[in-house]
Amino acid sequence: MIALYTVLAVLVAIIVLVIVLLSISITYSLECEAQENYRISFHVDWMGKLFKMHLNWFSNKEMENVLFVGGKSIKKGIFDDKEEQKQTEDNVTDKENPKELIEEIIEESPEESIDELILIESSIEEADKEAKAAEENKPADETNEQKKSKKIEKEDLYWLLKRLCSKDFLAALLKMLRSIYQHTKPRTLEIEGVLGTGDPAYTGILQGFLYSQWAEAWSNVSFEYLDSECKGRFYMKGRVRLINMAWYGIRFALSKPVREIIAYMTKAIRKGGVQNG
Repeated sequence: MIALYTVLAVLVAIIVLVIVLLSISITYSLECEAQENYRISFHVDWMGKLFKMHLNWFSNKEMENVLFVGGKSIKKGIFDDKEEQKQTEDNVTDKENPKELIEEIIEESPEESIDELILIESSIEEADKEAKAAEENKPADETNEQKKSKKIEKEDLYWLLKRLCSKDFLAALLKMLRSIYQHTKPRTLEIEGVLGTGDPAYTGILQGFLYSQWAEAWSNVSFEYLDSECKGRFYMKGRVRLINMAWYGIRFALSKPVREIIAYMTKAIRKGGVQNG
C-alpha cells in the first residue's frame, strides 16, 4: 500500500507541475519602426530569464537571433549559418565526386600501377549500377505500399468533405478560432505615424477597416490620401497560456461534429474503407 500511495503521490505531483508550467504565460512583443531605415524586433519570453528569444531585423543588415536559456545567451547570425551550411554541403559534394577522387589519387601517387586505378574505376561503376537498380525498384515498392495503405475509398472521402463543410463543424471551428483570437490578441497596441496608399478610395477603405478594429490605437496615425507613404512606429504586446490553448483544442475535439468524424474515420481505417458507413 505504501508503494501504491507513493506512486500516486508522484503522479499527482507531476500532473500539478505540468499544469503549473502550462499556466505560466508566454509573453510576446512586436515592434516595427519605419523612417528612412526600418527596424523590426520580435521578442518571446517565458518564465522570466529562463527562456527568451529575440529576433531583430535592421535595414541593410543581417538578421540577429539571440536565444537566452537559463540566463545564458547564444547569439548567431541566421544568414551566416546558411552560408556556412551551403559551403559545407559543397565541400562534401566535391569530396564525394568519384572523378575527383581518382584525380587526387593520381596526383598524390603518380607511380601507382594502372591495374589499381582500373580496379577503382570498376568498383565505382558497380556501385553506380547498384544505386541505379535500387532507384528503379524503389518506385514499384512505393506504389505497392501506397496501394496497401490506401484504405479510405472515394465514398468515405466524399462523406468526410461533406462533414467538414457542414454548418455544425464550421461553427465549432469558428468557436475555437474565436477563442484563440480573444486569448492571444494584443493587450497593448501603440501606433503612430503617417499612412497612405496613394489612392483616396483605397486609403479610405483601409482607414475604415482599421478604425473598426482598433479605433483607439489608430488615433495617433495621420492618413495621407494623395501620396503613397508609410512612416511611423508600431508596437504590440500580448501573452499566451498553453493550458488555455490545450483546453480550446480539447473542447473542439470533443464537440459533436468532430467526434462523429473521428469515429467514422477510425472505423474506416480499421476496416480498410467503409461502404455507406
